[in-house]
Amino acid sequence: MTLHASLLADPRSPVSAADIASIADPDARENWQLLIDFRDHLLRYETLEAAFSALVRNGVGKHPSVVREPTDARDSAQCA
Repeated sequence: MTLHASLLADPRSPVSAADIASIADPDARENWQLLIDFRDHLLRYETLEAAFSALVRNGVGKHPSVVREPTDARDSAQCA
């Protein structure tokens, strides 16, 4: 079963470093790692608000686009 299929069946299933390492394309590997890291961050909190507050409070680390892109989209919409 592919990683994608596995996560479709159970979105909270564990993903190992070996699962990520088995992805042939380096860009896809990096994207999957960021996605799984962010998913795991979200799962550590009771609410989305708490998860995003932790990102803001503690720094976004590997996930700057998660915070930057929604605010960029908001700012672009306000300028239009």
